[in-house]
Amino acid sequence: MKITNAETLKQALASMRLEGLSLSPEVNTLMLNALVDPNIDTEDIKRLLVKPYRNAKEKRDGH
Repeated sequence: MKITNAETLKQALASMRLEGLSLSPEVNTLMLNALVDPNIDTEDIKRLLVKPYRNAKEKRDGH
């Protein structure tokens, strides 16, 4: 899904900072880029968020 409201994304990032939460550097960079790049969508962010879990599962399963 395309990110059509950069203000909502800015608000989410600001709320996370206020709560003392952080993203991995890669996810944070992608989120910041999404503020100005209309080609980044929620699937790109989701893929990056689940990547470590997918890699761990593949290692466990021997793939």
